[in-house]
Amino acid sequence: MNPTHHFYLSDKAVVNMLIIASVITAFLFFIDERAFNFNWMLNFGNWILFVIYVLVLTFIQLLIWFTQRIFSKVFSIAKKDH
Repeated sequence: MNPTHHFYLSDKAVVNMLIIASVITAFLFFIDERAFNFNWMLNFGNWILFVIYVLVLTFIQLLIWFTQRIFSKVFSIAKKDH
């Protein structure tokens, strides 16, 4: 058994997280203030907010991924002890 445990996050997983966060954010910007259009894209300030929202949502996804990995390791170690 290898005593070191590494958390490996592939580039594909990160890209998928960014795509999911971008789609969710684009939808939120689309329905914002009941405008139901993409006129927000014409304003540079809205793009800054879009990037911030995408980064926050991606960070939340990474936290969920990391927490899941930690708990799966803890539970697998607990199962081995019993």
